[in-house]
Amino acid sequence: MNLQQWLKDVFGAGLQMQDTPPYEGHYDDVTEVDIHTLLTLRVLEEFETGAISNQELGEPRPCLPDQAKQAGQNIALILRGYRQLLPPAFVSRMLMATINLDLLTYSLRLMGNVSSLCQTGKMPEGDEYYPEVYVDVTGDRTSQSDSLARSCVERDLESTGRFFRDNLRLFTLHRMRERSDTLKQLIPHDAETPVSQYLEALLAAEQSSDIQGRAEIELESILIETQSDLSGEAEREQARVDLQELISRDGPISALNAILCNSQRTKGVQAYTQWYKGVGGLNRPYGLLLGNTQGPRNWRYVLTDELLRTLVYLNAVDRHRTNINEAQPVGSIRLDEFLTWMHQRFGILIDRPPREMESTSSRAATAENFNAFKRRLRQTGFFRGLSDDFNVQNLTVSLGRKAAEGTTA
Repeated sequence: MNLQQWLKDVFGAGLQMQDTPPYEGHYDDVTEVDIHTLLTLRVLEEFETGAISNQELGEPRPCLPDQAKQAGQNIALILRGYRQLLPPAFVSRMLMATINLDLLTYSLRLMGNVSSLCQTGKMPEGDEYYPEVYVDVTGDRTSQSDSLARSCVERDLESTGRFFRDNLRLFTLHRMRERSDTLKQLIPHDAETPVSQYLEALLAAEQSSDIQGRAEIELESILIETQSDLSGEAEREQARVDLQELISRDGPISALNAILCNSQRTKGVQAYTQWYKGVGGLNRPYGLLLGNTQGPRNWRYVLTDELLRTLVYLNAVDRHRTNINEAQPVGSIRLDEFLTWMHQRFGILIDRPPREMESTSSRAATAENFNAFKRRLRQTGFFRGLSDDFNVQNLTVSLGRKAAEGTTA
């Protein structure tokens, strides 16, 4: 797999670049490019090439390796499968949509896996946990389908609060481990150690005397700093009594985590919510989130035309995932297989409700949503099925027409 060459094939037409620093590039004045690309190249040629840093950033292991691998494969599939079939502008939009969706999916699964880890002490096997994301296609703000899509968003936003608490707990244990030679020997951590194994070891050592002792020291420091801001002796004594009661009830490390959470919760949860908003692509044409930006939050999961096209095109080359070098889009996709693929890859549901929201009314709402989905597919030119039989309902991928659209976009 030559990812660098594929990038050049898609985005480097007419561009000549040096193979060594400072990697200056310029238009070759020969290759035919559209006017937008030509103007962009001419503008960039007026800028001096910036300095290239030789700093090695390393390759930290992902917490969910299977999910991270899938995200990388999705990028490679689009580049390899469409590098000579679609215009660069069209491919770049698909990459934006795919990367955003993979970041959202990774974030949701990470929050779920970390929550399970902190409850059970074990990371779920094979990145197995993922929330089912129901997306509304009807566009009817008063419908039950829209309500289901909003409920999924609220569920995932609540997860950000739990993730903040769980993540702070793990970070506190990691920080203590880094400051203790004893804990470093007890909890080995190097480049070859899987992240899940390291986090499990941190939690297993949570009740060790070393960590409990360090938690007591940090609590005493917090108490001294708190008392310094109090004016009366009675208030200072009450602060000590309150802390001792908290330690007696929950233990030193749990008490420390509770205090740290309370002191940082507002900014911490806001930061996680902003991340969720960003990777969800709120109100972006390639995003999965739609809603207001001011006033009481009212967000929902929706399926935009741009994201729908990206999913169809990605599915058309996905069968070559085991050998990306041979990736070529197929011309026809069975509708039932496409629905199953969206669920397995991204947790996306259209024709049925999430497991925890199953009811007679929700099933009726999803049936209407599925009909709206098929209408959307017809409007975007992917679907012409007339039968109710899934076996003869196919999506058609017409690259010629889409290529022309991408050229004029």
